[in-house]
Amino acid sequence: MTEASKAREELNNAEHGLNDAQKHLENFEEELENLFDPTVHGAQGEWKKLHNTCLTEDTGEYVFVSKIYFPILSSF
Repeated sequence: MTEASKAREELNNAEHGLNDAQKHLENFEEELENLFDPTVHGAQGEWKKLHNTCLTEDTGEYVFVSKIYFPILSSF
């Protein structure tokens, strides 16, 4: 592997790491922005703890599974 190839690979790895970090930052900023939005997690953010929670109910014959997500809702 030539020196130029190594440098190109290191640049690509660094750019990939930067892109991942920027995506994480955007996700965290959006989550923070939505925390107290009453249409997402409630007026006091009270429903945030249930975000991405999986609920199951075993009735004996069936098992019901539901995952709770809080998408941004349009105005009521």
